Amino acid sequence: MRLAANKMSALSVLRSIRSTRGRLGARCELPVPDSSPRKRLSAATLPLRALALETPPDRRHPLHVAVPSRDARVQASFAACTVYSTGLPPRAFAEVADGVVIPCPELLFLELAPLMMPAVHALLGYELCGSYARDPADPRTGPSPLTCRP
Repeated sequence: MRLAANKMSALSVLRSIRSTRGRLGARCELPVPDSSPRKRLSAATLPLRALALETPPDRRHPLHVAVPSRDARVQASFAACTVYSTGLPPRAFAEVADGVVIPCPELLFLELAPLMMPAVHALLGYELCGSYARDPADPRTGPSPLTCRP
């Protein structure tokens, strides 16, 4: 399976990785979604742990997916697709698990700008540039480390 999470879905994945002191994998290009070995992507076949999800996504809480063309959009009720046909810098995504990629932190920062209030977006910038992460399950009121690692 190949899938590129983006926007809030990618932020949850990144927070989950950082909260366990993990690191992003190698930089890569935006992949075309691929559901193999199955014919179709379904909520039941998603790698929930790699996507930092406790429950499968649905219409109310969709999985945000980046795709390289209109034809590559994920045709599922639980997916909200963003088409990036042009304009991405080379290797703008990073591997996080087998077949799952997310935008690099700088692209993620730009993706989230229209979705957040300016003050919240500025705080996100501090988080993305720092070496700490908010709680992936409850970023607003959940625990946050008070110290940074060296």
